[in-house]
Amino acid sequence: MPRVRTRPTRQDTADRLVSGARKAITERSFHGATVDHICEAAGLTRGAFYSGFKTKEELFLELYGRVSLDVAHLLGNALEEALKGDGDPIDTMFQKFAAAYPLGREWYILNAEMTLVALRSEIAAATFAKRRQTLRHMVVAKIQQVLDMSSRRLTIDPDLLARALIGLTDAGLGQSLIEPDKLGRSTFIEAICPVILKSCSEPLPAGGS
Repeated sequence: MPRVRTRPTRQDTADRLVSGARKAITERSFHGATVDHICEAAGLTRGAFYSGFKTKEELFLELYGRVSLDVAHLLGNALEEALKGDGDPIDTMFQKFAAAYPLGREWYILNAEMTLVALRSEIAAATFAKRRQTLRHMVVAKIQQVLDMSSRRLTIDPDLLARALIGLTDAGLGQSLIEPDKLGRSTFIEAICPVILKSCSEPLPAGGS
């Protein structure tokens, strides 16, 4: 019986284009990677590209959003592991996150490229800001959960703290890529992030909240 060929779904096409963009932009930069480069990496035609995305910028924003969600989910998994342990929940959460930290050179390049695109385009900047805001909201939610476990409360604005922790993580990754013999890519996460969180929070008063 002849095998029936099925056409790829819109989601399949989008997934392949996102993967192609990830590869092409990492290798060539955002401006260096053309639509043809992305299609070649994805194994698709220009027609397939424009059936899913209006511009290369729109595709890049989709890619960035997906990677950001992956990071947030990883932090959530680390929190779940912290719930199972007997040690300090804050230390354990960051240790688990650091141990599973999947991001490296590719993420740093994509993040840097996205920042440059946003600095040059008000439209991209607005969307980029929303993506970052979504990531911060997820981080704040996890921080609040681990503080509840630790019977602590924040003493500064939660969004400001999330900005600081994300910025520190990105900065540490960048330094580790340049000086890998002196700094591990997750060193800042494990060694400094817990200190900052504890410094920006305090124990709950007895019988209070």
